Amino acid sequence: MTEQDASNQLILLQQKRIHKLQTENAQLTSDNEYIKKALYIALHERYNGTPLVISADRLAEAQTEFLSDENLNGDHLVWVKGAQE
Repeated sequence: MTEQDASNQLILLQQKRIHKLQTENAQLTSDNEYIKKALYIALHERYNGTPLVISADRLAEAQTEFLSDENLNGDHLVWVKGAQE
């Protein structure tokens, strides 16, 4: 393998890595937007404009695992893991 071939191979590997990272970033951005919209809906329906107070203690104990499903209409159902078990 020549130096040029090795260089080209390295470039191809880097391009694949860049593409993979761009895809992962796009998915994370999409997931983040979904979470923000879900939080908006939950806060609007539950608190109707009243702020939700999140202390450092509550944040430290909060779990980040959720369960999800769909109802017959195709709407997303999301609940805290352990709440329905």
